[in-house]
Amino acid sequence: MTGKTDKNPQLKVFRPPLVNVINMKHELVKLAQRINWILIEQDLAPYYSDMERPAVPVRKMIGCMLLKQMYGQSDESFIDRWIENPY
Repeated sequence: MTGKTDKNPQLKVFRPPLVNVINMKHELVKLAQRINWILIEQDLAPYYSDMERPAVPVRKMIGCMLLKQMYGQSDESFIDRWIENPY
């Protein structure tokens, strides 16, 4: 339900954690901190199976939908923005 976990964390040696790159006082960071992600995941858990391919993390799916709605973007424009903006 929570998504894939890395089997080899050593491969991330050149990828700094996001908290080291972004401003923790940014409005979207504050919004993400106010959302009860555990409760949302518990509410949606019955709709997902533990069988076969691991699911995409709920936080990523809900976060993407929220951002798309907040900024009125299409799927294509959202992906372009996602690639360029770490927030």
